Amino acid sequence: MRVKAESNNGVKKGAVPFRRFFLFLFLSASLISIHAQPFDYGKYSAVFYAATSIQGMVDYEWLKENPSQLNAFVHDIASLDKNRYESWSGNDKIAFYINVFNALCIKIIVDNYPIEGGLFKSLIYPKKSIMQISGAFNKIEFTVIGEAVTLEFIRDSILIGQFNEPRVHCTLSYGARGGPSLPGRPYEGEDLDVMFRFAAKEIVNDSSMFLVDRNKKKVYISELFLWHEDDFVPDFSTDTLFAHLEPAQGAVMNFFHSITIDPNKQFLKENTFKIEYIDFDWRLNDKKDMFYVP
Repeated sequence: MRVKAESNNGVKKGAVPFRRFFLFLFLSASLISIHAQPFDYGKYSAVFYAATSIQGMVDYEWLKENPSQLNAFVHDIASLDKNRYESWSGNDKIAFYINVFNALCIKIIVDNYPIEGGLFKSLIYPKKSIMQISGAFNKIEFTVIGEAVTLEFIRDSILIGQFNEPRVHCTLSYGARGGPSLPGRPYEGEDLDVMFRFAAKEIVNDSSMFLVDRNKKKVYISELFLWHEDDFVPDFSTDTLFAHLEPAQGAVMNFFHSITIDPNKQFLKENTFKIEYIDFDWRLNDKKDMFYVP
């Protein structure tokens, strides 16, 4: 007579390994689920709702007195698990770093608010400007996913260097009136392309950043796009349109042509215009000074 083999505790042989296999699968699935979780922008959203206007201006005075949500967001991006970040889609990663750039820009200003211009810098920049803060873009460091980074590093080495995404130049606010407006909510990967297009259209409709004068046959563009024109070449270079322009200029114009509507779209296509650049407005995008003119 054949007797069923049992272990000393009465459990069938083979049952323990089988249970261990299912436990392994459960734990693996749990880890994948944890890593793939999108970033929670609730704290950053609270900053938008409480301290930004419809025009994209920021209430820095209020944030100086009520910094808890902003500081909590800065803490969260510092301690974010790298494996969780790596599990995200490319768009999720790009959206994350756009939000990080804009939030840290606000943080730098809040930490130095109110800004009082120095004697020599005020000869070049407005007295109330992020440019009065020493090293705001290239020296002040923050921890993001466990690594020390500056704003310039985020923009040049990550958003452009790693992701080759020139459209971010329509989203980075620089804490300045001359920069793109903050959108009123965080950027998110699932609708990033839509938000990029919306941000670009806002620039096209803002005469302080983009203006077509068909009578004078001129196109006026913020010098922000002069500074970063080379970033547009890989995705927007063209051999047919804008042959009268330098390749980098042509790439920028091709980008704007893709989002402009007639009659300006047809005018651009005719290649009879000259480009002039609009001085970047470094005045602080401070809600308190919305109507302030130095």
